[in-house]
Amino acid sequence: MTNALEHTSFRAMGTVCALAANAEDTIFCRRALEAARHEVDACERALSRFDAESDLSRLNRAAGSWVGVDTRLVDALTAALRARADTGGRFDVTILPALAAAGYDRSFELL
Repeated sequence: MTNALEHTSFRAMGTVCALAANAEDTIFCRRALEAARHEVDACERALSRFDAESDLSRLNRAAGSWVGVDTRLVDALTAALRARADTGGRFDVTILPALAAAGYDRSFELL
């Protein structure tokens, strides 16, 4: 039996995502692709700045109040704050007001 390359592509996070899996079992490949697509969707629900219902958008709107969020957002913010410290502030995810003032207030497709 030969391995079959299964693949799919879709739009998410403002870009085209492409997934591929290779195994002897086609059903296994398709399940792997489905799981990967589910993970990308979950990341978008947690991390998108342009989805008003995402965890990141809800956190930004909360302005200092407690908000329950997905661990993906907690992990991303922890890594981002570590990167800010490690780079002496050259990398800084806390610049939303400056981004909006510069006109980056919607996704690239709409700019």
